[in-house]
Amino acid sequence: MLNILKQNNGSINLIATMSKKIEELKGSLRFEEPMSLHTSWRVGGTADRFYIPQDVNDLILFLSQIEDDEPITWIGLGSN
Repeated sequence: MLNILKQNNGSINLIATMSKKIEELKGSLRFEEPMSLHTSWRVGGTADRFYIPQDVNDLILFLSQIEDDEPITWIGLGSN
């Protein structure tokens, strides 16, 4: 499980770890990621957590580490 505590100054502290070490993930895990960087019209809010898996197995590993009730929004290339 990965929990994040946001502080007033914009910094982020991890207050718990996922069930497996984050270091095992091969993709890119970003916090407070502006979604405007990932859409063709450069619009969108901020994602609390944004994960770009390296491959299908990496995606499976990431999904196995989050809580069952964690809200997930799937995005493609951001052009629709």
